[in-house]
Amino acid sequence: MPRLYCRSARWGVWLCAAMLALAGLVPADRAAAREIRLGGTSHVEEQKNPLIVTLPTMELALPRNDGNGGWRHIRIDAYLTVGDPVLGKELDGMKSSIVRHAVQETLPATGYARLKEPYGGSEAAKRAIHIATARALGHPWDGAVDIRTFEAY
Repeated sequence: MPRLYCRSARWGVWLCAAMLALAGLVPADRAAAREIRLGGTSHVEEQKNPLIVTLPTMELALPRNDGNGGWRHIRIDAYLTVGDPVLGKELDGMKSSIVRHAVQETLPATGYARLKEPYGGSEAAKRAIHIATARALGHPWDGAVDIRTFEAY
């Protein structure tokens, strides 16, 4: 007596049964899914600390001096911490000027070899950004530079 079903037909039956079971789980009325309200807001307000100024990412390329040409790259994500909220607000408005001074003057003057050092490179970058901040302000300032990420490649 011949078989009435083959192996692939059996899989088809299981697949059809699974699809019908899943279709039963989907609500018939799509509006029912829209009526669920969790009570949250779609906009989360970020509370900004007036004593921390996050600088834009500083990226610069320095030419190689080994005769082969090419470039060496530096990328720094840093932020400034101050003790006075008024100074913090002033520095927040001068972020682009601080980054410009750092990228065009103080970091290239520090040199790639000094910035690449494993123990002194990040400290040299902090000093360079501190000097750039003082130049942008026009006077010395008493604050700290903290580096989130520092890449020299």
